[in-house]
Amino acid sequence: MEKIHPKAIFIQLHTYCNAYCINCPHDFTYKTIHSKGKMSNDIWEKILADLIAMDYRGQVGFYLLHEPLIATDLYEKIIDVNSKTNAFVVLSTNGSLLTNNNIQNLISSKPRKVHININSGDKFEYEESMKLNYEETILNTKNFISKAKGI
Repeated sequence: MEKIHPKAIFIQLHTYCNAYCINCPHDFTYKTIHSKGKMSNDIWEKILADLIAMDYRGQVGFYLLHEPLIATDLYEKIIDVNSKTNAFVVLSTNGSLLTNNNIQNLISSKPRKVHININSGDKFEYEESMKLNYEETILNTKNFISKAKGI
């Protein structure tokens, strides 16, 4: 009998974000419903063991209502998925934290896809809607694209 699995599993590593997007319930959710926190290593090991046991071959998405690049152990978790399972990693970021160090670590850890969410090409609209620095995010994004080109 063929195993039937979802095509994507989304994992939220923590409940922190550096942006305040007007279209995201993050601020409301974590001030009123859930406290801020970080996934324990025990939970991560359980998720990894489950992915291995079920021979999961779909997408493991590191994004939901948080900025994954805040997680200090993100790159190790990407490497875990790549080296210990048959799954692949897709990551979504707002791009503002794509520093040279994060770019190098991201490239080295080898997610299959990286989505960069920029809510507007207009500086005023972007900064109003995300509360991040437009020029910095665009520069970081261009730098990432340049360094990751062809990978």
